[in-house]
Amino acid sequence: MASWVQIANLALRRLGADRIASLSEDSENARAVNDVHETVRDAVLRLHPWNCALTRASLAADAVAPSWGYAFAYTLPSDPYCLRVWRLADSTIEYRIEGRKLLTDAGAPLPILYIARISDPERFDASLTVTLAAALAAEIAFRLTNSRTAEEAMHRWFEQALTRARSADAQEGTPENIEADEFERARL
Repeated sequence: MASWVQIANLALRRLGADRIASLSEDSENARAVNDVHETVRDAVLRLHPWNCALTRASLAADAVAPSWGYAFAYTLPSDPYCLRVWRLADSTIEYRIEGRKLLTDAGAPLPILYIARISDPERFDASLTVTLAAALAAEIAFRLTNSRTAEEAMHRWFEQALTRARSADAQEGTPENIEADEFERARL
C-alpha cells in the first residue's frame, strides 16, 4: 500500500532528486512536498470521479432556505469532506453549488454521489497513486530544479498519467446509459 512518503519519492525520483524518509524531515525536498501535497491531492481528486473516492449521501434540507432563486439549500457533507458533487441520484434535477451549499428546488432527502477527500493514501488505487506523484512532481519541479524544462516535462507526465488513470478507472463497473435529450431526439 502507498504512503505519502512513497508517493513523494516517486515524484522526487522522476525529478532526479534525493529521496526522503519522512515528510517532516529537515530537507528542502521534504519541505517542498509537505508544502503542497494536500492541495495537490484535493485538486487531483476533483478532476475525476475516482472509484476509490466516490461516496453516496442523502442530504437533509437546511432549516433556512436561500433568499431567492431556489427553494432549498443543502449543506455539503463534511465527513468525509465533499470535494465535488459528481451527480444527483435524479439526473434531471437542476442544482447549483455555492460555497459549501447545494441549492435546488428538489425537496429532501436529496441523494447525491460525490467525490470525497481521502486523506489515507492506502485507500488510493495504483493509478491514482501514480497520477498524484506526477501532479506532485509537476508542482515542485521548478522549486527543486530551477528548470522550466523539467517543470514542463513533469506536467506532460501528469497529463499522460491522468489520461491513463481515467481510462482504467472508467472501465470498472457497468457503463452508465446515456439517454438522448429532447434536442438530440428532435434531430433524429
